[in-house]
Amino acid sequence: ALAVWPDHMPAFFLAGHAWADEWSLQINGISRHQGQCRIECNENNRGLGLQYDWIDDRGNVQSITAGMLKNSLNDRSYYAGGAWQYKMGPVGAGAFYGLIYYPAERSNLWPAVLPMLSLDFKHWGVNALYIPAVSDEIVPAWLFQLVVKLP
Repeated sequence: ALAVWPDHMPAFFLAGHAWADEWSLQINGISRHQGQCRIECNENNRGLGLQYDWIDDRGNVQSITAGMLKNSLNDRSYYAGGAWQYKMGPVGAGAFYGLIYYPAERSNLWPAVLPMLSLDFKHWGVNALYIPAVSDEIVPAWLFQLVVKLP
């Protein structure tokens, strides 16, 4: 699979692995909405979070995470929870589960189980989380996070 990378690509970018017993900084970045927003959707979702990863006894990556971001309505949202991912080389697939504080008309605290994909390299990675339309107030979207391993 690594044959698609150019020969001059530094090893820094090629060494994918499942991070274990490591802290990472999540840099929340962009989202791409899959529907029509009532108002113009904010797709610049700046924010920060922390992620701690470890490998369970079956070889899957478990995480705990918490952070904040500017959501699609330009309000601050907060999240805390965990994640489970099956890893195959640098690619992961699984789910985030936890609570999300999302200011809304009827409810502010939302339980969530969100499908998640990841791509991990030696010092950094990318998380992609799918946010489904669970009410008429939420437009489905993909949220992307840059994940930087902390020393």
